[in-house]
Amino acid sequence: MRGQAWRVRRWGRLGLALAGLALAYLGQTALEGDRLGAGLGWYALALVAWILAFADSEWLRDDVAPPLRPLPRRLELLLLAGVLLVGLVLRVYRLREIPWGLSIDGSANALKALDILRGAPYEPLYLSRETMYHYFMAAFFWLFGPDLIALRLTSVFFGMFGLIAFYLLAREMFDARLALIATFLFATSVYHITYSRSGWRAIQVPAFEFLAFYGVLRAMRTDPARTRALVGWWALAGVMVGLGLNTYEPFRLVVIVLGLWILSQVPRRGFLARHWRGLVAFAVCSVVFFGPLGWYAITHWAEFNARARAVFIGERVRQAKSLKPLWENVRNLLLTYNYRAIGDFFDNSRPLLGRIEAILYVGGLSVLLGNLHRSRPRLLLGWFLLTLSPGVLSWPNAQRLIAATPLALLFGGLFLYAIWVLLDEIAEPVVYPALAAVGILSLLWTYQVYLGPNRRIVWGYEPERLAVALYLKPIGETDMVLVEERFNQGQVDFINYIPGRDPFTHRFPTFDLQRDVPLRRPVDRPVTIVLEERPEHRALVTVLRTLYPDLRVEAIRDGYGRAVALGVRIPYEAITAAWGLRARYFADDRWQEPFMERIEPEMPFLPPPDARSAEWRGFLWVDRLGEYEFQVSRGRARLELDGRIVVGDGGSGRIFLTRGFHPLRLRAV
Repeated sequence: MRGQAWRVRRWGRLGLALAGLALAYLGQTALEGDRLGAGLGWYALALVAWILAFADSEWLRDDVAPPLRPLPRRLELLLLAGVLLVGLVLRVYRLREIPWGLSIDGSANALKALDILRGAPYEPLYLSRETMYHYFMAAFFWLFGPDLIALRLTSVFFGMFGLIAFYLLAREMFDARLALIATFLFATSVYHITYSRSGWRAIQVPAFEFLAFYGVLRAMRTDPARTRALVGWWALAGVMVGLGLNTYEPFRLVVIVLGLWILSQVPRRGFLARHWRGLVAFAVCSVVFFGPLGWYAITHWAEFNARARAVFIGERVRQAKSLKPLWENVRNLLLTYNYRAIGDFFDNSRPLLGRIEAILYVGGLSVLLGNLHRSRPRLLLGWFLLTLSPGVLSWPNAQRLIAATPLALLFGGLFLYAIWVLLDEIAEPVVYPALAAVGILSLLWTYQVYLGPNRRIVWGYEPERLAVALYLKPIGETDMVLVEERFNQGQVDFINYIPGRDPFTHRFPTFDLQRDVPLRRPVDRPVTIVLEERPEHRALVTVLRTLYPDLRVEAIRDGYGRAVALGVRIPYEAITAAWGLRARYFADDRWQEPFMERIEPEMPFLPPPDARSAEWRGFLWVDRLGEYEFQVSRGRARLELDGRIVVGDGGSGRIFLTRGFHPLRLRAV
């Protein structure tokens, strides 16, 4: 039995923890209301309360067993299966429609995967990006066909793989209860769900990150007498490191953290004697599985680092001639999880974490800060801070925090577990209802924000380009299609891909204003032109209608109902009727009754032998504003533009013309 003094201390700590929760709720509410000063003030008070509540927690000592009773193995597996099922449903529910769109990076990955299916030779980098993800995507295309579902299933696979790896590490580092809580927060995290549906290679990082740490931790805790098992765990960690370096640039920082952690263990007595074989296996496996990309990096260093150099903040610092961009990044990063995300993909008006996740994250940080004299809090905090550095050293972007954000969710689980420990033996009956309430609220928040009918829209998926790509899917089989350059990107090429063709060659020609108004390409079918929905393009449609009166205009709408583009369909008969100039030939010189009418596509004209006079009507396209001179080389002729006579009876004349089409009439004897 515990003494009275122990219970008083425990109730005091619990009171501080609950007071911190109330203060943090006020802080998060203030931040969401854009009251930055008030929000930070409330959070500062919460941080102090939590650090006092959880300082020097006995259960965080390395030589102390987990404080809560172990879960029965069968119950643990059943709960884990439930958590993973929730995670899977959240990642596949309406997978085709949510999010509505396809980013340029996702389509580029898809085109490379199609190229691999065509038998392209192996290359470790494509556009300075690691290609392992492309090979996995190619496998999903081979299994399910190259479509949007297969593209996103690749991300779903790595998202679920990451959940399992996360659970294994959390369980090994703490216990099954904490692991289940944290994994549920991870499974319902809007951040991770977003990338689990994105088609982006960044989603690979958590899986290999957590399995690498899991392998090293298992190796360090394995009985040295079990040499084969010990070496096996080190080898697993090496494989994960080698493969992880083939995922996404931030994983390189994970390797640094892991390496520093291993080096910190070397001075411990007997460490090298127990683990030298495992360390050799770790190094060999890392080199072997990183080998092809590693050799390419050595021989093509500039290309290997091209992407990192492109986003490095050093250029912005140089242009500003101060460290102001760096400090701005630090400020923005500190506010990313609770106040406002900064970047070019996520919804930047809101924090990366949901309200519940954000509060629990700060609570978990408090637990770590109150126990920095323990090894596990030091490891987790150092790991977190180092993997945050891409958000400081590069242009801010939510996906560059892919190695750090799962740790923020682990901190949330750590905080709930710490409260559970405080409640144990003094108020245990409230634990399970409280955890259930947190889980339900987290799940409802995720559904409402990301999956529900009033969900938040993530514009980074470029829905307008997917709308155009899907619109052209059936039309491309029947019409000649011309696509404005803004839309003629990877999304259109992927969705409309023809098996066997080069995926890097545009499926449809790009619309060229000078060449295609009026149409001068060889045409043997109707033509559909896709233009962005803009006022100047509406004006262009008016011009096209003067050339092709029978054209039809259709608004192209994205999945959110927005009109994003115009589909202009011109019948084949209208195109052939409008080609060139409409010629009329007369048997006299009074232009009364023509004996022949025809369309003449180009000059010079060859009149029929019986013609005494002729008249040509059409339009003249002028590229730029200016004064133009026209000349009739021989014979009697009169040229009219815009209804004004330019050349009266042979000779030459000048006229000032604006850019665009001008009605033309030429009469000659």
